[in-house]
Amino acid sequence: DETETLEVLRDALRLAPTDDPAATMRNEVLLEFFLTLMRYANQHQLSAEKTSTFFSLMKQVNYEMTETFMPAQRTWKYFEALLLSHCVQRPPYSVGIFSKNDMVLVTQF
Repeated sequence: DETETLEVLRDALRLAPTDDPAATMRNEVLLEFFLTLMRYANQHQLSAEKTSTFFSLMKQVNYEMTETFMPAQRTWKYFEALLLSHCVQRPPYSVGIFSKNDMVLVTQF
């Protein structure tokens, strides 16, 4: 149920109701982005672990990009580095959650 998913996303993203129209619009855009991400993960049958990692990775990229006003090229490099650290099994430095095919799938999102 999409309504339930939106509520779970709202909680996961810690989006509180607000009277500020700009903040409300930002929250709605974030919700739509992450709902689309969840649909994509579901459509491509990513496991719960991979979906969770994908969600967290994109949440971190979004946070860094918006909080530091990171330029697009630097954001892409940051995304690539985070993704790669989840594609290689080298404890404690990285955990191989995604396969090469998964990496392509996530990058295409």
